[in-house]
Amino acid sequence: MRYHSICSGGAAADLRLAGRVCLAQREVATGFLATLRSSTTGVDSFVLVGHAGSGKSTLLRRLAFEVAREGRTVYFSKSPSRIEKRPLVDLVAELDGKHAYIFIDDAMIHLEAVEEVARELPESANVTFVLADRPHVVYPRLRRLTALRPQLLDMPELTKPDCERIIEKLEESGLLGELRGKPRHEQLRAFLVRSRKQLLVAMKEATLGRGFDVILANEYQSLSGEDARLAYTVTCLAYMHGAPVRRRHLLGCIQGTDIQKAAVVEEDLREVVVRWNDSPDMLCPRHRIIANQVARETAPPQVRYAAIINYLVQVSPDLTPQNISRRTPEYLGYRGIINFDNMLDLFGEDYETISGLYDELKGCYSEDFLFWLQSGRAQVYFDKFDLGENYLKQSLSIREHGNFQAHHQMGVLLLKRARLQETSSLAAADARDGEEILRHQITERGEVDAYPYAAIVEHKLRYLLKWEPPGMVGQIEDLYQLAQVGLKRHPFDDALKQAYDKVFRAYLMLAVPTKSMQAGTS
Repeated sequence: MRYHSICSGGAAADLRLAGRVCLAQREVATGFLATLRSSTTGVDSFVLVGHAGSGKSTLLRRLAFEVAREGRTVYFSKSPSRIEKRPLVDLVAELDGKHAYIFIDDAMIHLEAVEEVARELPESANVTFVLADRPHVVYPRLRRLTALRPQLLDMPELTKPDCERIIEKLEESGLLGELRGKPRHEQLRAFLVRSRKQLLVAMKEATLGRGFDVILANEYQSLSGEDARLAYTVTCLAYMHGAPVRRRHLLGCIQGTDIQKAAVVEEDLREVVVRWNDSPDMLCPRHRIIANQVARETAPPQVRYAAIINYLVQVSPDLTPQNISRRTPEYLGYRGIINFDNMLDLFGEDYETISGLYDELKGCYSEDFLFWLQSGRAQVYFDKFDLGENYLKQSLSIREHGNFQAHHQMGVLLLKRARLQETSSLAAADARDGEEILRHQITERGEVDAYPYAAIVEHKLRYLLKWEPPGMVGQIEDLYQLAQVGLKRHPFDDALKQAYDKVFRAYLMLAVPTKSMQAGTS
């Protein structure tokens, strides 16, 4: 048996509870193993797709273990650091045609490297890549993985036999909690009711009898004081994006003498904040699911606000070009937290809070194109067009080439502003300019990204329905055709599906046109 790790990672720490039931084999594993065994020649790949918490990481490890136990050569990777292409090519070359399986969890950041490796491998290579990640990560990139010839393996929900085996393993380990001694049908009902949730959360709820959110809220409130809760929130905010926190950064976020700060981390947060991957310098919560719950729900909004400001101020000096290219934890944490989607997730549509956060951080990140991009996105979302245009132009002035999101947001801004303009001539000019930007993006990136399609259809349709300009019927027909083309390229994109549904309804209404629409065709 050969079972190797080709990258270090924190997977073992991430899957402590899942590890207890790793031997409780999922029903789907047998079929997946048979599919993997059928791959023995050439270079190909399988992509294990499942939503967060579906158990795909645990199943991936199970598959790797079973394949290795059969005597096959297996390499496994789960790491926040991008796989280096040359060592992997050299590794395959050293196998001299012998078949090997390479399993890669959290594959998003490795997809380009793996695709490049596949293109450089000799014809004699026999390698099967088994990748795992979430649907919204995998589906948009499938078209680009031509050299890998990917085949999808979809993670199913927990089945009754799955739950039975998990319960048996929990029972053997003495971890059934309040389910201990209850009839099996009651134990199964407790599991199956929660099977649509993340596997570990379902196990927590079923075996402890209290909601996972209640358990975490109690733990949060039991911490020693404001500094402990602030430090815990900082680690959770970073780790929900996969980034551990350096000890020195965490200490810099809280008040007191060096001894007092150290006591907060070492004593007040003992077993609440733990070492990441056994590193004495890196800290994280016990599990990413815990991080998500604490950051999004448990910590009060004012603590989240303070944690974001303190942490991003602390890491700002370390976001050098070299560290950004190395994708250090500081950069991963910053990139995730500063993202406007994350701000909406944490604070809802609270413009004052979100805008205030970006304003407080300007002094630290005024030279960073990403900061201005996300600040601009916020302003565009809340229809603050003057500020949005200003911030997006600052982002583009720092980085023009490759800053396609800023160009995209500028196109969205113009189309949104067109609907709200004071005169039809101003509205038409904005709509024309915004559409030109987004159609250019379709030409440049339409095979890779669905969002320019969705943006044109969504926002131009709103403009047309508001102003009903001349030629409106033909323009709606054009939008409908554009949406059809987009869906053929990106059939799994939810935003594009929703935009298609809207323009399709508008298209159907053309059969009963209003007077203004009839005038628009004349």
